Amino acid sequence: MHGAEKGNLEAIKADSFILLNRANDLTMENLPAEYRNPKTIESLLLLRNQTKLVDDLVNQDALDEEIKKALHRLKEIFYCIVVTCLSKN
Repeated sequence: MHGAEKGNLEAIKADSFILLNRANDLTMENLPAEYRNPKTIESLLLLRNQTKLVDDLVNQDALDEEIKKALHRLKEIFYCIVVTCLSKN
């Protein structure tokens, strides 16, 4: 279980920009051909947008509950990508 899942948002508040940079590094050009499909592309776009939302909330000093909700949604999107990619193998 991650610290944020336990309610400790210190790490994400300090380093949300790193998460955003990593999400922005995920591009179609870097994606192996076998994973380039509409579902994965849509999920990657959702992941980037949700990561941007998390970073925006952190930078706006949003309430912890808002940040936790956004992180939870981000985690759901990430696991959707994992499942989609694993189903290709």
